[in-house]
Amino acid sequence: MDKPTWSKVLSILLTAVIALAAVIGYDITIIQPRAAAPPLTRAAGDTNFTNVVAEDISANDDLSVGDDATITGDLTVTGALTLQGVAVSGPIRYGSASTVISGTTIAHGLATTPTVATLTAGIPITTPLYITARNATSITVGINDSVSVSTVFWIAGK
Repeated sequence: MDKPTWSKVLSILLTAVIALAAVIGYDITIIQPRAAAPPLTRAAGDTNFTNVVAEDISANDDLSVGDDATITGDLTVTGALTLQGVAVSGPIRYGSASTVISGTTIAHGLATTPTVATLTAGIPITTPLYITARNATSITVGINDSVSVSTVFWIAGK
């Protein structure tokens, strides 16, 4: 076989292998180290990020969330934390209580009277849900109209 014929045969074989790989669905993979993801950036004058999904977020300045924030892991606050306008400077506890009616007490585990506490119904309700009392061991729930709420989420802090 002469050189032009050999080149043509090799070219046809190589084309056939590539076409077969494409039909079968093989991917060409180049294995090399991945660089770290670049930091989030925004255009000059833009003050907002939207729809950010991240494994870890570290904010060196104010972090403001205009809508819902879902945290599925631990939340660590090393500076001041303010909840509903009240600065929290000590421990924070949170949880949920089931089958809550007016007068239900929820143990918060702070061992001191919380300076801030809040309640949220786990389902939509049409009557106010509020705290009637708090002490070193518990917070007491108030609900108008003798309503029973299946789940109440709470947070309390000093």
